[in-house]
Amino acid sequence: MAKPAVTHHEPEPLPEVLVDYYPDTGTLVVENGQRRWEGETIAHGLVVFYDEQDAVLGFTLESTEFLLKSFVAAIRAQAEQ
Repeated sequence: MAKPAVTHHEPEPLPEVLVDYYPDTGTLVVENGQRRWEGETIAHGLVVFYDEQDAVLGFTLESTEFLLKSFVAAIRAQAEQ
């Protein structure tokens, strides 16, 4: 019997995403809570964090009040609830 060309596997559950916003510096931190191994500055104000296998674990973005205004507003509104 021939094997199917495509097999369907259930996707692994995604880790919980943690989002923190620091209004005093305008910094947004998005991560999955796993231990960081290394960070790399991708662009001015954007740092991406990796694990030992180079999988992305999260990022830090500065000046988000200008870059992601509506996203930051939603985070602040949720924090006030």
